Amino acid sequence: MDRLFARAGEAVARRPGAALAVALALAACGAAGAMRLEVDNSNEGVFARDDPLVADYRALKRVFGNDEFAVVALEPPGGDAFDPDVLAAVGDLEAAIVRLPHVRRARSLRSARLVEASGAAVDVRPFLPALPPPPGARDVALRHPRYVGTYVDPAGAVAAIVVDTDVPDTDDQGKLVLAARLRDLLAAPRFAALRPRLAGAPVFEADFDARTAAEGGALFGLSCLVSGLFLLLALRRARAAAVPLLVSVLATLVTLGAVGLTGQPISMYSVILPSLLVTVGVADAVHLVDGVLDGPPGEAYAAHGRACLFTALTTAAGFGAFVTSDVQPIRTLGLFAAFGVLVCFALALLLAPLAGAPRPPQAAGPSRLAAVARWSVSRAPWVLGGAALVAGVAVVGVSRLRVDTFWLDAFRPSSSLRQDFAFVDERLGGAFALEVVVDGGAPGALEDPALLARIAAFEDAVRRDPSGIVGPVYGPPDLVGEVHAAFAAEGEAAAVTTLTLPATREAVAQELLLLDDDDVGEVLDRERRRGRVHVRVRSRPSSEYLALLGRVEAAARAEGLDVRTTGVMKLFSALADRLTSSQVEALLLAAASIGLLLTALLRSVRLGLLALVPNLLPVLITLGAMGFAGVALDIINVLVACVALGISDDDTVHFFLGYERARLDGLAPPAAAERAAAELARPVAVMTGALVAGFLVFCASSTAHLPRFGLIAALAVAAAWACELLVTPALLARADSARTWPRARNRTGGT
Repeated sequence: MDRLFARAGEAVARRPGAALAVALALAACGAAGAMRLEVDNSNEGVFARDDPLVADYRALKRVFGNDEFAVVALEPPGGDAFDPDVLAAVGDLEAAIVRLPHVRRARSLRSARLVEASGAAVDVRPFLPALPPPPGARDVALRHPRYVGTYVDPAGAVAAIVVDTDVPDTDDQGKLVLAARLRDLLAAPRFAALRPRLAGAPVFEADFDARTAAEGGALFGLSCLVSGLFLLLALRRARAAAVPLLVSVLATLVTLGAVGLTGQPISMYSVILPSLLVTVGVADAVHLVDGVLDGPPGEAYAAHGRACLFTALTTAAGFGAFVTSDVQPIRTLGLFAAFGVLVCFALALLLAPLAGAPRPPQAAGPSRLAAVARWSVSRAPWVLGGAALVAGVAVVGVSRLRVDTFWLDAFRPSSSLRQDFAFVDERLGGAFALEVVVDGGAPGALEDPALLARIAAFEDAVRRDPSGIVGPVYGPPDLVGEVHAAFAAEGEAAAVTTLTLPATREAVAQELLLLDDDDVGEVLDRERRRGRVHVRVRSRPSSEYLALLGRVEAAARAEGLDVRTTGVMKLFSALADRLTSSQVEALLLAAASIGLLLTALLRSVRLGLLALVPNLLPVLITLGAMGFAGVALDIINVLVACVALGISDDDTVHFFLGYERARLDGLAPPAAAERAAAELARPVAVMTGALVAGFLVFCASSTAHLPRFGLIAALAVAAAWACELLVTPALLARADSARTWPRARNRTGGT
């Protein structure tokens, strides 16, 4: 294999122009494919099409309509939501919102349904169709269970408009347009004076998509700049520094082109793909470029080609383990990141000779890394004992690790969107929803007063949830009870603010006829078999949502109800939970795959398993540090373990092969470890520094979770470097035997 790489190096060196032309042609094809990229962060897009969660969600929308809504909260400076001028502005804003594309309905205090007893009749009308509001309107609104938390805050100081949307879940452009048009309306001087806030799932998803598209390009450019400057400082030749950067940039274009040509959308995870490839793509190129600068390309390729091939394969295996994930964007990221790493290797082979003429020979001086390796070998028991102690402490940290995702961490706490959500959470009932679909088992079941009473008891249990997450709860008993309470008023003219249920099926059916089909369709299907309980929830981490889901389902079981929970909140929570659980499988698969590749490379099961130790230890250290620091595994940094494992083995491969060459040349273990460390001192330092700098680029993100990912990944790379310097030489010194290196023993007669 080394001879094959030597011939490849000589061939490329003879025709550098042709090699560059091939690389640029591939990149041009990639750029054409990249023009087809589309962003998809839709709720359904992250799960498999046949996933039961998606089936439940689609069934909800098919029967009851889209569950996504936006909340426009208005806080007038005077602190009175019932001021006639404020209510006039609310009505005009509501009318303007209804005319926007993808708006199904908008409701506020002006248009909210009011069921009122009027003599012997029952009147169903808007709450405030005309201004000024009648006397007592404020008192009625603040006592009405449907209004408080939905259209007005408990103090009567904040008014709200609830905007029901009909944007298809996969229509990201439609959500972007709707959010932009809503913000344009709220920026008008008359409405801006009411200090508007905008929140809700469609707004979050629109801003998330915009952030995904913008961050990808910005972080990619910054990664190129930082990596280029670092390579220039390390290699001290502009031409040599340009080659690894060119390799990673061209490989990124080819990879993104492959994503576009295969019709795969980019998502919240794809935003890290370009920067990730720039960061890890320099690794193979740095080793080959450094070798070319030390001698003829044929010799450089013979010395480093096999190691670079296996480092590319092991890194690709680390990313490829993501294909086991239940989450579609993670599978896409893993597949194309693995593809991109292999493209980086191929382009590094093509372009490394462009680094220029070899450096002038320099006298070999003492290497600090070689001295560290020598110290590690001489004190191997102490080093390995210390590593075992560190691993034990890390295990304690891992035991403290928690799994949690706060979706709004896609935005910094200081962002206007985070502040708007916080305001709606505090003053109103939240801007997300949990949907509970009750199946009565037969047509007409939801007209049974006994079943409605059990659903009402279930709703009361949900309202009393102690977490503070739950806002307004609305379902079939509230709809029916509101009408029946008007009949129960016995001729007394009054607005209905307390709910009672009819005693018979016939009464339920008759009273529902008084309501508009749209009002009934919110909570009951046409057959009256299924009912919908809409639970507004405040923004919380996924762990709190999952706990709430458990309590909601327990409350339903306590009432003997057959329910399915779904909605945006359920999907968000399930995504976070599945991500973390599937990454355990991915990490095990990555470790097994990398172990097999190392075994094949080193032609020894024992050495293959031994080489895993300095690669798994950094992952353990990183996860332990997260546990001690209280940093949760979220939807982004859960990827770190597999990424770190795939990257950290690069140094191991080069070190083991360098050690093998030294042993085959007859050197004893201490001298062999020292020579391997000396040979790798410069490229390993450059590669590690470039990786750390590249991951720290994520700290420039305007999100909250990407900077955490960058810091954690940089810590993992630094830990891997330390383990390679200290643990690997000590392991080899203690594990070295005649069986391990038979050819070395035969040549040296034993050492």
